[in-house]
Amino acid sequence: MLLSSGGSSHLGLTRYNQAVPRPISNSALARLGKRLVATDQPEQSDVDGLHVLLSAYSPVLASAVDAVARDIGVVSASRIKNTGTILEKLRRQGGHTLSSIQDLAGLRVVIDAGRAEQDRVVERLMTTFSGASRAPRIVDRRAKPVQGYRAVHVIVYPDRFPVEIQVRTRWQHQWAEWFERLADQYGRGIRYGEPPLEGGDAAQQAIDWMLEVADQIAVAEESGGTPPLGFITLQLLDSVINWLGTRQQGS
Repeated sequence: MLLSSGGSSHLGLTRYNQAVPRPISNSALARLGKRLVATDQPEQSDVDGLHVLLSAYSPVLASAVDAVARDIGVVSASRIKNTGTILEKLRRQGGHTLSSIQDLAGLRVVIDAGRAEQDRVVERLMTTFSGASRAPRIVDRRAKPVQGYRAVHVIVYPDRFPVEIQVRTRWQHQWAEWFERLADQYGRGIRYGEPPLEGGDAAQQAIDWMLEVADQIAVAEESGGTPPLGFITLQLLDSVINWLGTRQQGS
């Protein structure tokens, strides 16, 4: 969703005073994470335990969405990670960090503006959630991008649960959406610098070009310039693919 330019007053977080109890302790959570990735097919009881944990996030995430809508002036996209994505992340990290995954629940705010407004939104989010059980913290992926991905992540702790709020500019968001498409096609590992599983040299060339476009976008946003040629090319490709999809649906 695009952020409206209208302001709003500070929102108190008194509704977080009655904390939602975690259904599992951190030590039990760590053991669960190890068991989930110990075999290719986790025990159903462990999968059920993960679902119990994720279900506890639902009211917390709903409260966070409401807080952002009231104080920031935008209805953000939100999600709770699915089982497959969580297992993929655990396997990549050795199965020891389920208790430290910060984005089991997350929101995304996309602003139709540049980095200055992005910084202002981040500061407002820090203020909004300053009264929660733990102080929010910032992970600035503009300073330390991961495979071209840039955004600012604000980790907030309503009801003691970590919730990740991604704040992206429009250019950052559209680039990220496109790279996700490449990851779906060539293998999810390309998001972490792994070689593509499909497509060979052509896939690697597409990935390298996308990384160049990410750098072009960063330079343009830092200088307050116009959209770079690579970003405009992405928009044209997106329009063509959408048009082809429409034609296929109509045939």
